[in-house]
Order: sequence, then C-alpha cells, then structure tokens
Amino acid sequence: MASTEKTFCMRIPPSSSVRYIICVFVYACISAPQAIAADLTAVKPLTSNVLMLQFDDGYVRHHRRGEPRTMEWAVVEPLDVRKATLNASYRLQSDEDLNFGEARNPVEIGRKTKPVHFALLCQNTGNGCINRDPDHALRHWIYLKLPFDLQSGTSYTLHMDGVADRQHSIDFVFDESLLHSESIHVNNLGYSTSAPAKYAYIYHWAGDWGGVDFSNYEGKYFYLYDTVNNSNVYSGKVAFRSRAGNPETGQPGDTPNRNFSGADVYECEFSDFNTPGTYKVVVEGMGCSFPFTIGDNVYFEAFYWTMKGLYNNRSGIELEAPFAQFPRPAPHNPRLTPGFAGRLKYSSFRTFDLGSNDGSEADREAIEAAYMGQLEDTYGWYQDAGDWDGYYTHSHVPAYLMFLYEAGPKKFYDGQLDIPESGNGIPDLLDEAAWLLRYFKRAKDEIRQKGWGTGGVPGARVFGDLWGGDEAEGGIAQGSWDDTGRDWYVLGEDVWTTYKYAALAAQMAFILDRDAWQDPEGVDWAAEAVQAYRWADNHSRPADEARRLGVLLRNIRCYAAASLYRLTGEMRYHNTASREIILMVDPLDPAVPDAMFGAWAYLLASNRPRDLSAYAKVRSMITQSADQHLISSAQTRAARWGGNFNFPMLVGQPTTPMVAPGVYGYLVQRQIAEGGGSDHLKYLHTTADYFLGCNPLNMTWISGLGERHPQGIFHMDWWYADKEDANNVEPVIKGIVPYGPWRVQDFGPMGWWNPNWAYSDAAGTPRIYPEDIGQWPGHERWFDQRISPLTSEFTVHQNIVVSAFVYGFLIAGESAILEPGEIVVNQVAEVRREGRGQWHIYPNPAVVLLGVRAPENQTIQKVELLDYHGRHLYAKVLEVPQSTFEMEIDQFDKGNYLLVITTGLSEVLSRKVVFDPGVR
Repeated sequence: MASTEKTFCMRIPPSSSVRYIICVFVYACISAPQAIAADLTAVKPLTSNVLMLQFDDGYVRHHRRGEPRTMEWAVVEPLDVRKATLNASYRLQSDEDLNFGEARNPVEIGRKTKPVHFALLCQNTGNGCINRDPDHALRHWIYLKLPFDLQSGTSYTLHMDGVADRQHSIDFVFDESLLHSESIHVNNLGYSTSAPAKYAYIYHWAGDWGGVDFSNYEGKYFYLYDTVNNSNVYSGKVAFRSRAGNPETGQPGDTPNRNFSGADVYECEFSDFNTPGTYKVVVEGMGCSFPFTIGDNVYFEAFYWTMKGLYNNRSGIELEAPFAQFPRPAPHNPRLTPGFAGRLKYSSFRTFDLGSNDGSEADREAIEAAYMGQLEDTYGWYQDAGDWDGYYTHSHVPAYLMFLYEAGPKKFYDGQLDIPESGNGIPDLLDEAAWLLRYFKRAKDEIRQKGWGTGGVPGARVFGDLWGGDEAEGGIAQGSWDDTGRDWYVLGEDVWTTYKYAALAAQMAFILDRDAWQDPEGVDWAAEAVQAYRWADNHSRPADEARRLGVLLRNIRCYAAASLYRLTGEMRYHNTASREIILMVDPLDPAVPDAMFGAWAYLLASNRPRDLSAYAKVRSMITQSADQHLISSAQTRAARWGGNFNFPMLVGQPTTPMVAPGVYGYLVQRQIAEGGGSDHLKYLHTTADYFLGCNPLNMTWISGLGERHPQGIFHMDWWYADKEDANNVEPVIKGIVPYGPWRVQDFGPMGWWNPNWAYSDAAGTPRIYPEDIGQWPGHERWFDQRISPLTSEFTVHQNIVVSAFVYGFLIAGESAILEPGEIVVNQVAEVRREGRGQWHIYPNPAVVLLGVRAPENQTIQKVELLDYHGRHLYAKVLEVPQSTFEMEIDQFDKGNYLLVITTGLSEVLSRKVVFDPGVR
C-alpha cells in the first residue's frame, strides 16, 4: 500500500537541508493527501513482446562512525502495486508501428519484488523485531506482455497512468543493439583469448510468471557488436542448452527442482572469435548484453581487486593512500593503536581445546586461568568483515597464494598489486603470502623471549568477543582502530598451528631459494620451518590426532612434511608425508584444504625421489578431485560452472568459484600428455564466466567491479571509513566476495541480523513477491542485505583468496609444467607397516594372468591396479580373504603398473608389475 507523506517526513532528520526541502513539499501536500509512487529506474526489453520496468521505493540512510547503530532510517515512497499491475495503467503507442498507432494496453502483467535496502532497526523486541517505522526499501520488476512484437528500429512511447508520479511517459527506440535485456547473460569483465570456449546464455525468471519461454528464439541469429562503432563483427545461432528442471545440486531443499536458474537455458557460442576488443552480444528480437572485453588479460582486474580484498583486511597496520581505497589507522597494534597498549594478552590455553571457534563462558574462564601476560610486539593477522578476529583457517591464505605462484611463476612480479611492499624485489603475491607468516613469527618470538613459550607457534585464534562487543559504550559505532575498550587474547602455542607454520615457511624458503630471492626482512624461513616441525613433532599428544574444530592434525603434518622434503631432501620427511597420504580420503575435498595442500606439495616435489604408491595416490586424488569438483559439475549445469555438486547453498556457493582442485588437476593432465587438461581449462574459464556475470542476476560477484555487483557488504571498517556520500550513495569497497544467497533455514527470532528478514518481517508479513521464498530459484535470492552477516559477510579464506586463486591462475602468462621427477619403487618399508613375510607376484612380467600368493598366515583382502599416472584401473574386494589371487591382464596395454594389496590385517603392500600381453 502507498504510504502518506506524513509518515515519510517523520523519518527525516532536521540536520539535512536537502531533506528539509522535501519535508516542506510534504507538508504542503498534507491538506490534499495523495499516494506517492516509487521511481521508475529502468525500462528494458526482455523480449520483443515483453517490456520490463524497474521501480525503486527509496533508500536507507545508514549509521556512521560515532553514531549509535540505531541511527538508521528508510526513506521510502512505496509503489502502488495495485495500479502497477493493472493493464489499464499502461499504454504503448507508436507513430511508426501501425500495430501501436492507437495506444495499446498490455495483455498480461507479471511481477517480481524484493527488498534491496535495510535499516538496522529494532524498535519493539519480543520474538523478533516489530518496527513502527519503515525499515526497508523495495525494488519491483513489472513485466508487460504486449499484444504485438516491437519492431526493430521503431520509436515508441510508454504512457503510465498513476504508477510513477515523477514520470508519466517514456520514449524509446527498440534497437536490439542499444537496449540492454536482462535475458542475456555474459561474463561482465570479459572472455580471454586463450579460453577454449566462450558462451553467452539466454534465460530469465520473471517472478509470478516463472521461467520465461525462449523456445521461439532457438535458431535465431545472435551477433557480436563492437561497442566502439556499434558494428556487427560476428554472428551465430541461438541453441538450446538445458531445461529448467535440470538438477544442478545434490541438495533438494536449496532451490526448486534442484535448479538454480528456474528457467530453460539457451546459449550463444562464439568460441572461435578471438579478436581483442569490447563487445556486446545482440540477439535478434530481444536486445543486447552488458558490454564485455575479449583480450589476453581480462581476468587481471578480478585478480587484482580480490588481492586488494586481502590487503584491505590486514590488521595491525595503517592502510594508506595510494595503496588502500579507504585509508584507515592501524587497529589492534599495541605500539601503534592509541589506547590499545596493555589490551593484547597472551594465554597458554590452546585454540584447538576450545569448545567451538567462537568460544563459551567456560572457555573464557579457562583462557583467563592460563593468562601469562601482555603482548607488545605481536600484530598483523587478517581480520574478517564483522569481528576483526584471527582464526586458524586464515592460515590457508598464504598456502593458496604460494600454490598459485607455483602454478604459474611467470605470471606474478614485483609491483603488480600496488601494496606497500611493492618494489622490494620479490613478487607482490609472495609479499601477501608472507603477511601472516610474519605475524606467526612475531607472536612465537615474543612469547619465547618472555619465557611463556618453548618454540611453538601461538595465535591461531585472536579474539575479544568474550570480553566485550564491537561497538563502543552506549552502542556507538566504531572502526577496528577504535576498538580499545576491551581485552583481546592471543591463544597459546599448539601443534596444529606449528605444523602449519612449518609447512608455509618451508614452502616460502623453497620458492625464494629456487628463484634466487632473499627475504626482504632477512628471515631464514628454512631454519624457521625445521625448528617448528621439530617442536610440533616433540609436542604432539595422542589425543591431538582426533578431529578438532573440523581439522585433522595428520593432514597438516602431511603438508609440513612434504614441504620440508621438497626443501631438504631428507627421507624422514618423505616417509611421514607418504604415510599420511596413504591415509587420506580419496578424492581430495577443497573443504579440507590442509589435505589438498599436502597432496599438492608432494606432487610438486619433482626435484626429489618419491614413493610410487604415494605418488600414484596423489595424482589419482588430484585427478579425481578435479573431475568431481570441476568437470562433472560443470558438464551437468546449464551455465557450465564447477564446484562440489553436493555443497549446500551457503558460505559462497553462489558467489565463489570453488574450483581450486581444477587448477592442479589441469597441471597433472598437462604433465601426463601433450594437450592434456583441455577440459579442465575450458571449465575453469566457464566457471569464472558464471561468477563474473553469467549467473541469474547478471552479477559480477566481486564488489565494485563490472556493470552490476554486490553493494550491501557487511564490512564495518568500510562502513566507518571516511568517504564521500553524495546523494546518499556510498562508494562501495572493492574486491569483496560475499557469502551471497543462503539456503532457507530457521535462524530463530526475526530481526535485521536474520537472512530471513528479507523474506518477511517478524509478524510474518511478506516483503517479497512471489511471497513463498521456496518458489525463488536459489541464485536469485540476493537482497543486498548488508546488515545480515550470513549473506553479506565473507571470510578471507573461504571467499576472497579462493577467488583470487582461480582468477589469478587465469590471468595471462604461462602455467607451470610439472616434471615427472624420479620415482622410488617400493620405498615403503619406513613409510607404513607393510604386509609381513615373503609375498610372491607371478609371473612378472605377466602375459595373460597375474597371480599373487600371500606368505604363510597372511590373506589377501583387496587388490587394486593403478597405472603410473595414478589412475585406478581395477579394484576387487574379496568377500572372503584368501591366500592366492589371479587376475586376467590381457585387456591392459603393455607397460608398467602398480599393484596395491590390502592384507587381512589391513596392512598395505605395493609392487611394481610389468605387463607384456601376448597371444593365448
């Protein structure tokens, strides 16, 4: 319903001269009340016989630093939905098109409505927030189905009666090459000339109309237009791609029909067009896409700004111009942050002994009981959007960055990212990778110097939430640099963090030594790695081997051992790494990064001998992981995007290209054969396309980039930074990849913090239309709800660095070529308990049959056959373990293979076998 202007005026603060003028206008109208309608903000063709009108109800004035968080209000002029959905409210007329010589009404109207601005308002609390004043502003899409098709090149006038008070008509020319259509989806940043495939997609979900039917466009022409002179440079035909009911997830409750687009999808392929320039896709009888670039380095912007997203979340240093978009003072640094001296404390309580990552009252008491003293020289972790804390999981950031560097060393150089370290002689990517390592070293050295530590690495968890909130006294908003009114605790040295530090330090030392660089601060990372590994080995307890906070110690130890083996060549590290690899779950899961890092590190040890069985398993795990988490998913989904098919719609599934395994899968396939990995490269590109614009919202899922991007970001330091705020529009912080649309769950009482607040208020009054969120395709459910952490927050390790890893790999330059290295066959005696006794493999070389005979008192439980690329070719589990086993091998090619036998005692034997199939 339309509100009266009296209510609107009451929310206007008297300090605003602009709003005072509006208020005078409002009072002048009170004597003759009338409905005030929303602004018409866009008119676009969806097709030649459907116009899409966009109306915005208003905006929200957000609180600022130094104000109470409740200092927010919505300035709204609601759309009269009743009038907006009446056929009689619209008339389309043309002096050039005889079908519309007499003004015509639409024959059908559809609607989609969602809130896009929210106020942090909670005026009445009980079971949620019941607000007296407006707390959100809506955006509406009205679809007008016309009685006749629009004619290309023809002028039209759309008359609107009582729908938008400030605009009663709009003139336009239906020129497909000039009018943007929401139906056409492209990578808004661009397509690389090295991409094996380039696609635009045609689809649209239109609210109560559901998925739009584009079947009559199949076989019609599409064109690439050069945007410089608006000329046609390429043509092709629209082809069918996928039905709306095509499953795109293994989570049936996340989106209707397990499909994220909610519509049939058609495609426009231009894979063979590689002329650099700026273009748009034009579809005959429809409209055009957003403009995009074709070039050699179209992904650099995405890589650059996501790396800036990491830099802008550094803690402990001042972010200064020109390196930072929004400069701010140094937070949580005892020597630099005014008022923070004495506030950073050290406790020997270990992070992995917490009941949960957030801690509890019992944890607080235990932490305080283990208090050792104040820290003075410790600073420099990463902070996430809303809590400024440090977490163990942030240690994945330097790992991703170093593995990115190793996947394409020639792509990265000094001065590339415009950070304070630029110009120090090593690539900026490695400087960012060293940021967290230097924090760990500072913390380790300080507690040891003060007698509180023995050489282990502390600081996996740094937080103040158990000792106060993020706001100042009285609920006043403050930035991280103002957060000096509570204590913060750095938790104690532990084996998990120390093994991880050993892994990271060893990898850094290896890279610097291989490429003949010196650490700019003179740190001996090799010595750091050796000492840390020794400490972790000596302090590990049997109870530490259990999964804690979702982490397995053996995965971290594998990464550390593999990295130290690469660095030193010492077989004791090799044997530990290969032992842990045999115990890993196959295939690798990117949700368990430490296992993935360990496998990647062992793969890269091409300068050293390796155990054949471990090496074969590593290659198999990497290959299968890439197949599962990239290729299989991308081939199934309409817009060809990868990611774990069964991953729920949360923590970035709709926004973040979670296809890191595909990068090393591609490298492995290139190692196996010339031209290998073509599918991997293809789907890495098409996945990037989806997250940079080919998704249902035409969204570039990096804030500040592309034609459309997320603006409602939960990032308090950005909220409170000094910045221009012209016309109530904040310049958005760049480089943030938010969590994005979140699956429907019960999050308790309804309020501004709850993602369900976007769907309805605490009284159950719907805010969206269609009113049932269960009807909305999952990837349509973005509401720019910046005050809801679950959708609009992010983490540096789940979203930003994963995006930087994928986009960074795709920037121009050569990818690494892995060398096979030397393989140690049967170097297993020290690796794990091998089946005891004399096993007999016969004949070897084998011709028709390969036999295995177990020694006395041993049995065969499982037999597996792998090729030397790590691919599983055969597996047989014996229902009844037996002492002998024979298998036919004449279906296999001549060559060398690996036979892996699991014994009845669950011990493992690996043997190299040679096949030379002959005639029976």
